[in-house]
Amino acid sequence: VYVRYKSDLEYKIRLSIHVSLVVTAFYSAAKATAGIWYGSAWLGALALYYILLTFARYLLFRYIRKGRRDRLREYRLYRLCALLLLVLTIALAAISFHTVYYGRAIEYPGYMIYAAAAFTFYSLTMAIINQFRYRSLESPVFRAGKQLSFASAFVSLYFLQCSLFSVFGDGSPWEKYMNIGTGMAVFAIIAADAVYMIRKSKKYLGENI
Repeated sequence: VYVRYKSDLEYKIRLSIHVSLVVTAFYSAAKATAGIWYGSAWLGALALYYILLTFARYLLFRYIRKGRRDRLREYRLYRLCALLLLVLTIALAAISFHTVYYGRAIEYPGYMIYAAAAFTFYSLTMAIINQFRYRSLESPVFRAGKQLSFASAFVSLYFLQCSLFSVFGDGSPWEKYMNIGTGMAVFAIIAADAVYMIRKSKKYLGENI
């Protein structure tokens, strides 16, 4: 297995998507449980975001596991992931802006902040690795996996920032505006990336259907 992992790039990527699927699923379940336990609406919304990202990763993994190569179907999956990412990003941005602007605390209760920090570190590491790992592959499915990792990492980083300000900050006005500015930048980048994916898939499908 190790020899194949070192020499077979597609196998390495399939394994990476599988691991990310499992990690995100557990993290989503933990957030959903914490949201119910602490009665946190924003934590529940964030859990839903990661649950749906997990679903998108599952669709990619299921296709890759079958070992088939159908470029039209790959671009349809690519477009579906992009649409899901765009809708989720817009919804989460609206919830986050409302929560931060009106001064409601965004924080991870109990030991959740340590789990959030660990997941953020993992997500950022995988997003950076995937930027280089997927560069030589033309498969839309693999590129969709890369973009999902990218989105997951930056959303995690943003909410970790909000939580750290809430726990360790002094409540200064600049903290709120820092959170709003960072959130606008993060969500704008992810939304722009999703729109690019939609346009790219629409162009290919329009030319080949």
